[in-house]
Amino acid sequence: MSRETATSLLERIVSDQRKIISDVTGKPASQTPQLWALYKEVQDYYEKGMRVTDDVTLLLCDDNWGNIRKLPKLDEKPRQGGYGIYYHFDYVGGPRNYKWLNTNPIPRIWEQMHLAWQYNARQIWIVNVGDIKPMEFPISFFLDYAWNPDKISEYDLASYTEQWAAAQFGSKYAKEIAGIIGTYGKYNARRKPELLDATTYTMNYNEWPNIVRDYDNLLKKAETINTLLPAAYKDAYFQLVLHPVKACANLNEMYYYAALNKTAYANNWEITNSYAERLALAAEKIAYGENIVYSGPIFQSATVEGNKISVSFLNTGSGLEANDGEALAEFAIAGADKKFVWAKASIEGDKVVVSSDEVLTPLYVRYAWADNPVNPNLFNKEGLPASPFRTDK
Repeated sequence: MSRETATSLLERIVSDQRKIISDVTGKPASQTPQLWALYKEVQDYYEKGMRVTDDVTLLLCDDNWGNIRKLPKLDEKPRQGGYGIYYHFDYVGGPRNYKWLNTNPIPRIWEQMHLAWQYNARQIWIVNVGDIKPMEFPISFFLDYAWNPDKISEYDLASYTEQWAAAQFGSKYAKEIAGIIGTYGKYNARRKPELLDATTYTMNYNEWPNIVRDYDNLLKKAETINTLLPAAYKDAYFQLVLHPVKACANLNEMYYYAALNKTAYANNWEITNSYAERLALAAEKIAYGENIVYSGPIFQSATVEGNKISVSFLNTGSGLEANDGEALAEFAIAGADKKFVWAKASIEGDKVVVSSDEVLTPLYVRYAWADNPVNPNLFNKEGLPASPFRTDK
């Protein structure tokens, strides 16, 4: 039906349907529960004046992405049929699907369904979950909250997650697992995996590297818990926690390398192809699950130690090295004035220590942060180059 479909015709169709219900049941149509889902373009019909009888429940809907589009006014005359909500944890349709993993943080679910409860959309709640398997946690929360909305406040969400984790994996590591689940939901709320590409984030102010670092740090926590759990919990832990974190860490890193490759190509960097190779390795890791080192060192943190800055990295593989056997190059350092000078850099274990006689009180460090770095030679021993970074903003 088009937007131009006559409202009177639609209302007549509903009236005829109700007559059929009455003829079949042998009782007034108002005694048979009915609802009208104001989904997608159907809400447009309602807003243009189409109405149904008062005993029909109006099922209000979200926008397919977890944002409820319409709620009744608080001072609106109550309907006999009341109002309900149709909500989405999974979506198949334009412009993009999302159905691979759970990407539904419970703070958002609580906020939206709490609004529905406050605005008296309480007659029926329906959630589209797609496949049940990736959605166990948000399904549990949705049903528990629907059972008694007054029992779970916004201040109870962390403890709810911890209790849920304890029920699945025992109490010993429940707090840590709950932290991983909550953080994973927060990260995926930035952008659902199906909507990611190389242009999602920018290289400005380390945005892409920071996203990758966040996921890699979370993955380390998830993998550590996996080594500590009893064997009886590991299959469920992999499905509910470790796999989603690992998959999204790899996917974000893959697009990060695609972004690096595009940046390097645009600036005629000599190491352009190395970023494409890392993209291929990351895709191989995701698609085939091979236990390979697919990433070069990625900035993790910088600590000022007197007149030096100690830089830590993720994805160091078998260790750090200068791939040409020479002194590390392309490191620059600055103090509070942010006037950068070239610095001496040396590898100490899995860190790089940076200093300069010209900067006695260093605060900031950069690596290969230029349109066309001359010799960025920090690699891991698997032959994969470190990504450029800066700590100043």
